[in-house]
Amino acid sequence: MKDKYDIVVIGSGIGGLVSAALLSSLGKRILVIEKEPKPGGYLTEFKNEDFIFDVSLHLLNGCAKGQYTYNMFERCHIIDEIKFLRPKYLYRSIFPDFDLRIPQMNLREYTEMLGDLFPKSRKGIKILFDEMSRIFQVVNSYFSSKRVTPLLLQRLTSNYKTMLDQHINDIKLKAIISQLWIYLGLPPSLLRAIDFCYPWFDYMNNGGYYVEKGSYEIVRALVSHIRNKRGDFLFNKNVGRILTENGFGRRIAFGKDEIFCDTIISNIDLTKTIFELIGSSKFSTADIAKIRNIEPSISAFEIFLGLDVDLSATYPDDYEIFVNTDYDIDKQYQDCLNNNAKSAPFVITVNSNVNRFAAPKGKSVVTIIMLAGYGHWISKSRGEYEDKKHKVAEILMDRAGKIIPEIKKNPHKKAVSTPVTFERYTNNAAGAIYGYSRTVGQKTEIRPNEMNNIKNLYFASAWAKQGSGVVKVLHSADDVYKKISKTVDAKL
Repeated sequence: MKDKYDIVVIGSGIGGLVSAALLSSLGKRILVIEKEPKPGGYLTEFKNEDFIFDVSLHLLNGCAKGQYTYNMFERCHIIDEIKFLRPKYLYRSIFPDFDLRIPQMNLREYTEMLGDLFPKSRKGIKILFDEMSRIFQVVNSYFSSKRVTPLLLQRLTSNYKTMLDQHINDIKLKAIISQLWIYLGLPPSLLRAIDFCYPWFDYMNNGGYYVEKGSYEIVRALVSHIRNKRGDFLFNKNVGRILTENGFGRRIAFGKDEIFCDTIISNIDLTKTIFELIGSSKFSTADIAKIRNIEPSISAFEIFLGLDVDLSATYPDDYEIFVNTDYDIDKQYQDCLNNNAKSAPFVITVNSNVNRFAAPKGKSVVTIIMLAGYGHWISKSRGEYEDKKHKVAEILMDRAGKIIPEIKKNPHKKAVSTPVTFERYTNNAAGAIYGYSRTVGQKTEIRPNEMNNIKNLYFASAWAKQGSGVVKVLHSADDVYKKISKTVDAKL
């Protein structure tokens, strides 16, 4: 440990680690501070006996050679340390009348599948998918050149439902096409069109991947690279205050101890950085009003299961399974907010079917996740909380057992997380799993990558303007890197 660093990164989630890895190439002395005993944020794992549970990552997009995620990890000098795996199918989608396995990297086959199921909608399907393709291209153009097109502006200010309704009339078809809304945490009626279309097309056209040995391999590789570049880590340490002088972020305080630095990157909850670590008095009234009005995303309820059976023998092609009781996505979203486990959609992930290292031979690892509202959990006493947690878990396991009976018959290990768990682990407001909610009203200009009032203070996380999900967070980290590297070039 030194008492002076060029850059201090608060939080060791993927945004903080990638920022540190990129900036280490500039020869900067970097310190990463983490309140937990290990790095990773949501991109983490935990072990129970010989079972390894991946907490958050399901499928990662942009991982083929030459695509954005691959290129970013290559720039971080870790691409040779990780191996991407592609499940046979992108996902399996179960509705009352349909049980579909969605093809990997074959949008034409998917288009034909839907056209055969809904022949009256063939034309609308093609027009919709063509527009999604164009949106993907204009977003990539914006990321590379900051070029703003009329289509980009239009879909930034409209919800996905409006776009969907222009081309598709059948409610069942709308629900099937929109299945990945669960990855984004909002129904089409609330989600910005651009935030659905960009990742959707990337998944459908370029594929969804997993990381061999689990997503924590990314974290291990990033940490190793940062340390090799003389970067330091400080674990089990809560930052108390960020102290500023003449508008510049310069001191990180831990009680009576302080670390001096030129630049600060926050990888944690934006509101906690501003209101708790810095203080609202340091910012303009207008900026504070904007930030107070931004809502955190939905949270989640998650079950981690180690099973005494090898599911790959019976369900070799299943990895990600979405289960829906109806086609009304607005109702589904309300069921999630209200923790109505009997009817809310949920996802079964058979991790060990892709990651053979997750479970001992002859056994399996499964996770079950349901989006969940935070408010339902905070008013409970300890006894009520545990009782509710047990009941919700049993309901979801019963429902999942109808798809994969072994889930109920062969449980060996079980752990359960609620929105309160996610809040405690990450310090994210309301246990948010997607940073800020990406509704049309939550405009990007009030989700900053930096604050004008405090120089040399940057944000690289799901709370930044690019949004949530690994790929969007990579974009925010890259943006911060480019801004800081410009200041370095200017000094040289």
